[in-house]
Amino acid sequence: LLMVGILVAAIWLLLRLYLPLYRLNDMIRRVRAGEKVQAWEITGPTLIRQSARLLSELSDDFIRLRHAKVNAEIELESVLSSIEEGVMVVGVDGEIKLANESFNRLFTLDLELVGTRLRDQIQVFEVNDVVTHALESGEEQGDFISFPLTHDGKLSTRSYRLNGTPMKDEQGAVFGCLLVVADFTKLKEMESVERQMVASVSHELRTPLAVFKGYLEALIDQEKNGKKETRRILDVLSRHSNRLNQLVEDLLILSRVEARALSPIFEPVNISQFLNRVIEDAGHFLKPEIQLKTEIETGIEVIHMDPFRMEQVFYNLIDNAQRHSESSSAIRIGVKRDLASGSYHFYVKDEGMGISSDKLPLIFNRFYRVDRARSRERGGTGLGLTIVREIMRAHGGDAWAESDLGVGTNIWFSLPDRTPRQDDADK
Repeated sequence: LLMVGILVAAIWLLLRLYLPLYRLNDMIRRVRAGEKVQAWEITGPTLIRQSARLLSELSDDFIRLRHAKVNAEIELESVLSSIEEGVMVVGVDGEIKLANESFNRLFTLDLELVGTRLRDQIQVFEVNDVVTHALESGEEQGDFISFPLTHDGKLSTRSYRLNGTPMKDEQGAVFGCLLVVADFTKLKEMESVERQMVASVSHELRTPLAVFKGYLEALIDQEKNGKKETRRILDVLSRHSNRLNQLVEDLLILSRVEARALSPIFEPVNISQFLNRVIEDAGHFLKPEIQLKTEIETGIEVIHMDPFRMEQVFYNLIDNAQRHSESSSAIRIGVKRDLASGSYHFYVKDEGMGISSDKLPLIFNRFYRVDRARSRERGGTGLGLTIVREIMRAHGGDAWAESDLGVGTNIWFSLPDRTPRQDDADK
């Protein structure tokens, strides 16, 4: 009987204590694995049931924290991938803890940076220097860098703004560095263009202003001048005042176009009537010996465009063509349909001296002149072709040139076909 009693007691203890403890241990393992557990899974003494209830509450907290962590990581990844600046977090040991896609793009990297060392991946001294100083000094560091880099398949000089901010814990100890890299290449290019623009404008203004100054002094001293000489001086002043006025007008047009303040107003235009009007108006400034002819591809009747701006384009190109054409030559203006691109291709052809292939890509640059001496002599500002290209780009098109030395130059400019489709008209 004693043995039976001991056996019964042992079984009771096994069922009452050991099995609940075993289940409690399994529940702890499942909580560590992030699984959901329930208090009712365990029966037994009050203390064990209370432990099971606490574990159930703890598993709920773990699950909420895990979901919050996942959501926070998704939000952080979304934010980092949406900004243009390169962002990187580097630990005190130099290991990269975080890096967004923009950082890879700015340094043309195609690899997973997290887990690698910064010095092994970025061979730019200034980048490593900013991070090192931020980690060692505990103070924010910054720098501008410019270096050659292959970007979009082309070798070019890139300009970046670096900002390294030390990351500190509650005790103020530095545990990492937040590095932000901003691409300032376009801004640097704009600053360079602005400086060139100021220098070019100053250079263009200097000559006519010097002429004005000299001849005005001559007018003031009229005792030495006869009427014939005075008339000559006034003619020179008039010519240079026109040149100054044209330069200012071209600069104003160019600034409006580049500031996107010029919004084309499209309307259906009969192209034959339009080109005839252009020829008639051009006759007021065209040399008498220059012939102006139109060429319109069969089937082209109405084109949607801004007639006022397109007139500016044609007048600019016709005036430019006649200044580079010999006497008794012809200028042809016309339009063709380009089926491949779904656009209209306009052109102005001259029979002038032509442009060499090495200079042809430069003619749309501000103030560029193939022959500076002859261009100034003939009254050009060096902005006409730049204005043409910018006006066409505002229309959604573009401008380009073809030329043969001794044969002539052909300036092309495209305009998208904006004719309403039948299915759009039926809506």
